[in-house]
Amino acid sequence: MLIVIPVSVSDSKLIEDFSACLNHFGPYSTHELLVVSRPADAGYAVALLNKIKSKFKTADIYAFPEDGKTGWPQGPNFYWQETIKHLKYQRKTKLPWLWMELDMTPLTRNWINILEQEYKKCGKYCLGWTQNTTTLTDDGIIVPLTKHLVGAAVYPPDIDVCCTIWKYVDRLATAFDVLCQNELVPNTHHSNLFQHCFRTQNYKEFAPNCIKGEDHNEFPDELRFDFPIDSNAVIHHGCDDGSLARLLISKKILK
Repeated sequence: MLIVIPVSVSDSKLIEDFSACLNHFGPYSTHELLVVSRPADAGYAVALLNKIKSKFKTADIYAFPEDGKTGWPQGPNFYWQETIKHLKYQRKTKLPWLWMELDMTPLTRNWINILEQEYKKCGKYCLGWTQNTTTLTDDGIIVPLTKHLVGAAVYPPDIDVCCTIWKYVDRLATAFDVLCQNELVPNTHHSNLFQHCFRTQNYKEFAPNCIKGEDHNEFPDELRFDFPIDSNAVIHHGCDDGSLARLLISKKILK
């Protein structure tokens, strides 16, 4: 599998904890690494690459031709689209690839192997966490509309086999995973190997086998992400202060 890690100044504060946790659960001797960034942020990408490259079979870096748009969601949309172009037209990868953002935390040794095995078995082009796409009424009620594949997921070598909207995401002010939901969700295997806890922080152990963080979304109470780490998960998405990585390393968790 190819692990693609996007790096920008906005999440550079996570580099130290992210790389420490990745190294803690390594090595990944049969897997390839690609770190991507805009030219202006290439220094952060190089710093990350140097911390983790020894753990992978191969390790490369790619800076996009231009800096592109910044901010959310245009910045992530630009990163995702430029990476797809590179994989498709320049690298011409034959490997499925994991879009591994810096707020993702491995939870166990062999996590990449476990994801790869699940991907091979599932019979779908994509593997990840699908969740409700929602909207909010004027009086603050959350209404589920449909589902989307959370962007931090495994994709096929050539995404054109299941998605064409990727070509336009840089021109729309909606997150790429929501824009592509109608194409990606039917082609996705929902997997509990992923756990999605959006914008959570301050992870602590409250009891044996009960680790959870604090929700910092300020969403209405019925939409919360502060639930315990799922014992089935091998990778966690959403801790944006590095506290989960630090806790796992301090506990010497290597299950």
